[in-house]
Order: sequence, then structure tokens, then C-alpha cells
Amino acid sequence: MRIRTFLPLALAMAALATPVTAAPAAPAGPETIETDFASMYRLMMQAADETTKGDNARAVDTLKAVIRHPRFVDLPLESQFATFHALALSLYANGATQEAYDRLLQAGVIAPALRDADYWFALADICSQMGKEEEALDAVIVVAQKWPDAVSATESEYVFSLLTRAKALDDGGARRLKLLEALYAGKYTSENPFMLAEGLWFDLFEIYVQKGEREKATALAKDFIEVGSLVRLHIDNRYTAFRAAARPDLNAAVDASIKRAKMRAEAHPALIEGANTYALELVDANRPAEALKVIDAALKTAEVSPPSFTDVEEHLNWALDARNYILGKLGRWKDAETAQIKARDYALSKDMDVVSQKLNLGSFYYQQGKPDLALEEVAGVDLTQTSPYGIMVAEEIRACAYAQKGETEKLKASLDFMKGQAKDGYAPLRSALLCANDQDALAALIVAKLDDPDTRSDTLIDVQTYLPEPAPTPYMAELDARRAKIIARPDVQAAVAKYGVILSIPTFRPTN
Repeated sequence: MRIRTFLPLALAMAALATPVTAAPAAPAGPETIETDFASMYRLMMQAADETTKGDNARAVDTLKAVIRHPRFVDLPLESQFATFHALALSLYANGATQEAYDRLLQAGVIAPALRDADYWFALADICSQMGKEEEALDAVIVVAQKWPDAVSATESEYVFSLLTRAKALDDGGARRLKLLEALYAGKYTSENPFMLAEGLWFDLFEIYVQKGEREKATALAKDFIEVGSLVRLHIDNRYTAFRAAARPDLNAAVDASIKRAKMRAEAHPALIEGANTYALELVDANRPAEALKVIDAALKTAEVSPPSFTDVEEHLNWALDARNYILGKLGRWKDAETAQIKARDYALSKDMDVVSQKLNLGSFYYQQGKPDLALEEVAGVDLTQTSPYGIMVAEEIRACAYAQKGETEKLKASLDFMKGQAKDGYAPLRSALLCANDQDALAALIVAKLDDPDTRSDTLIDVQTYLPEPAPTPYMAELDARRAKIIARPDVQAAVAKYGVILSIPTFRPTN
């Protein structure tokens, strides 16, 4: 979240500019009161200037001087509130998290009615830093319930990460449900036009199904239009009763999804991310030639100086990543490699998310049957800057490379590590077991994940029948054959039949 220290300071100074109605604590002449208030006003202006310059340490000292002023208690409550609020944010920016928390709570005690969306967002940030996840979620829930537009204006990655964190709380899912319900009631839409909220509503739907709240679940199901939601609805036996409320034709859903992606891209011509998402929709529907035209046109536009796109810095590497994926479907593997290397090198040059690009290139190399290059890429990944899931992907790459090189001891070590950390990424573990050709272990994992209600839906997604790869490398073809053999096993088929169905999905298999 963006900490806006200047805002409470501006409010405090605005309050000082209005007539003072509070009575002084001790008899004093008008000139004395005016002088005292003027001195506090100057200190607040000084603190605002220090904050603007990034000198939070000085701002803390200045704001504390305001609070120590003998006539601070005679200020309007909104000025006292805003001063404590600004002090809390300056303390937080300066690393004094506990004191920031205490001061922010003081502000709330002084004037509870003035606790607005910025206040609650600040409290959520500070609490998260302190490990007070329950209190952080409670604060954001207040914002979602009272100021839904403020949540929609917030970075979508922040909102989605909150829900992930809520899922990990030991509260029986209560806060996650509250937040999802508040977002839905407030008609939440992402500030990023290419991050769709329907996935959140499907999470809410799943909760209602589990709780037996059929009417609420049906109301959500009838509005599902995204392919991912519809596929999950039609392959999981838990949702049989709700299929009639949803659109049954997956081919039509794919076509409609492509049209919506095109409309979003055209509605936001200054964002290369729109071209990325549109191109990926096309290629996943087995229209790679069209997808390549879209992404190449976008990349050509991005080369103009200054670029016509406003998000080139953040998304050019992902456009190159998309080009790699598209070229692979066309069998142009050398060109695909060039695109993926460019994506990595661009991320390196901009000091961006190079971890993802190195992992993507490492995955590309092992699927090409080039294990040494795959290991070289993953060796350069800083695991201290990698998410738990990213660490699992890195180990998948190692395992698959070791399997190709016949290095059985190293392969076993990688698999043992991944099994111990399986909760951080079942998909990478499945891929590693596939590379190791450990069919019994992979079949057992699939059955276990189908038995678990929390992982059943994702596992059913993995065992569906997808469009065949149009131009697989020999190693990719071998992995596909192994996967088909494992899914056809009687024990896996029995588990699938117990919990769902296998359909022919008119898209390519989702990547990890």
C-alpha cells in the first residue's frame, strides 16, 4: 500500500486554518493563542516538507514537537487525529513499527469517527508488518464494507494477496468469507482491467457450496462466464446441482472469452498488457498464427521512442514471454528461445522480476531436452528473493534436468526436498514426478489430492483432456505420453469417477 503521510498533515493544517472553537486549557489572550497555533502550523508545514523530501526521521521529531506543545490539546479533534496519524505513518516509514502502531491507535481513540479508508489501510499495512494478520484483515474488511470504491482503486495484487493470506489464518475461513462477501456486495472490480474478479466470486461460490447455502451459490453460478469457472463447474461432482444455472457450451465460452479480451485490449490501447492477454487467449484456443500477429504488432509499437504504451517497463518482458509460448505452438523453437532470452535479459537490464524469467527459461530448456542449459539458468536464481512456489519450480527444473542426465542421486535429493515442501507447490511436484517417470508415486499423489477437498478442483483440472500439442519436442511428447498413461490407470480413473468427470477441453493444457 502507498503510505500517504502528507494527507493527514494537510488535513491537520486545514483544520488549523478554520476558527478554533475549543476553549483554551488556561486563561490566555487572543494574541497568545494565535501565536501558539501559528507555531504549531509552522511545525506541521515543516513536517510536511520533510516528509516530501523523504526525511522521515526529522518529520517524526517535528511531529512529536507539535504533540508536546502545551496547546496541542486545544486543537480541533481533527487536527489532533491527523497529527497522530501522520506521526504513525512517518514512524512506519522510518522502521519504528510498534510505535507507529501505538500512535495510529491513539489517533483512532481521539476521534473514532475520523477513521477513514486511508486510516484503515495504514493500520492493515502496519499490522501485516508486525505479523498481526487477523487485525490486518479486519482493517481491510472495514474498508471493503464502508468504502468499496477505495478497495477497487487499490492495487489488485494487494487485494488478491490479502485473500491468499486470509486462507492461511486459523479462523475457520471466517475473515476470508467476510472479505469476499464485502467485495462482492461492493461490486469490486480490479483497478487492472486485465485482472478479472470472477475468480474471487468462484471462491465465494465454493464456500457457499461447502456451507450448504444453495441459494447464494446458485445466484453466483448463473453469472459465471469465464472459461476457468465454467470448466471447474462442469468437472467437479460437488457442483452438479449448479450446472443448469451456468452456460454449458465450452466452445462458445472460449470464443466469447477471446472477444472480451480483444475488447479490453482495444479499450486500453496504451497498455501492452492488453495485447499480451488477448494474444494468450488466441493461442490457448489453438489460433497461434493470429496470436503471433497481435503480439508482434504490440512489440513493434513498443520499439517506438518514446513508446506508445505506458506500461512497457513493467510488461515488455511478459510480451516477450508470450511470444515464446506462441512460437512454441508453431514449432519455431529457435525463435521461441530467442524471445525467452530477450525476456530474461530485459528483466535483468531493468532490475525487475528476473527470477520468474530465469525459471521460465529453465523450464523451456528442460522441455527442449537441454538439461545443462536448464541447470545453468536455475543456478543463477537467488532463492532468497523467490517465493515458496518459485523455489518449488526451481527444484522441478533441477529434477527434470537430473532425470534427463541420468543423475539418480541428485534426482532423488530433489524429489525428497519437493515432497517435504509439497504444500508450497503440488503442480511442480507433479511435473517433477512425471520427469522422473515415477508413475506409482504420481498416481498416489493424484489420488491423494482428489481425496482432499481443498486440492480436488485443481487436481481435476490437471487430469482433463486438452488440445494436443501441435508441435511438441520429443521430450514434451514423451511427458505427454507418460501423463496419459498415468491418468488411464484404474486407481486414478476410480478416484476421478468418485469425485468428477473428464471432459475434452477446447484449450491447451494450463501451464504450472
